[in-house]
Amino acid sequence: MYGAGGAETTASLEAVWVSHDGSVSFIDSSWAGLLFNPSLSPDGSMMAVQVGVAPTADVWVKHLDRGPFSRLTFDGRFNGLPSWTSDGKSVVFLSDREEGGVRPYRKRADGSGAPTRLSGVAMREVQYSRDGQWLVYVTAPNAAKPGIYAIRVGQDTTPVLLVPRRYDENGIRLSPDGRWLAYTSMESGPREVFVCPFPGGAASARWQVSVEGGSQPRWSPDGRELYYLAPNPDHVVAVSVMAGSTFSAGERHTLFNLPTGATTFGWEVTPDGRRFTMIRARAGPAGRNARELVVVENFFEELRAKVGK
Repeated sequence: MYGAGGAETTASLEAVWVSHDGSVSFIDSSWAGLLFNPSLSPDGSMMAVQVGVAPTADVWVKHLDRGPFSRLTFDGRFNGLPSWTSDGKSVVFLSDREEGGVRPYRKRADGSGAPTRLSGVAMREVQYSRDGQWLVYVTAPNAAKPGIYAIRVGQDTTPVLLVPRRYDENGIRLSPDGRWLAYTSMESGPREVFVCPFPGGAASARWQVSVEGGSQPRWSPDGRELYYLAPNPDHVVAVSVMAGSTFSAGERHTLFNLPTGATTFGWEVTPDGRRFTMIRARAGPAGRNARELVVVENFFEELRAKVGK
């Protein structure tokens, strides 16, 4: 999704808070742009976002709620899909700044210092474990052995295969205790949410959590619930889980339908678990979209082509 019509379109999308009952409030009513893939720092004081879509995007950091909004990346054409290190001091992101594909980098959130490349592997997604030991990632589609992998930074030379890519597996999220990996797969037909042990992977065990479609899983901070986006219409589903020595999923229930104008390009649970952050189209005074938005239906195909170059 992108704005159409020139410079004015930079104000087309805005980040909002959404409570568990679906009520919406501004994060900063003056803050808007081509915002995607929001990621909250561990203490909830900052948000990293991707500004723009493939093939051109950069990572910016917003101090919440009404603090400054600062650009973090300057090199390469595509810099996006940000996430945070567990200490909240650095942002991990994917970038095409070097030839050969989109790779993971880490840079201090205050903008100081140069980015550090974390791996030479071309990736679609990447996430640090909370203990800072593991880098979990989805390879580029054209990898020799595509799939979901994990490697201990600075220790391992060979990554651990968690889930082989057979049915477009992606959407990775580690549980807060680091013992479970949520991901999505189309092995059942529509995209669904699955959970497998970490670092044992799907070969040791796996459970399907969603029914009738599910994507973008997110864990509650205490690990007792798993949220995901469900289609037709787009809504947020909460599933109670027991994730101790083994895993089990309980009842599913709808929390709320996505707010009017909300995009499905990224959302997050706040560190206190009381609400979510989402991106939506900014509405005009009469409730209409203030800027025209163009929906790019093959957005992820474009991104895959980019990371697989």
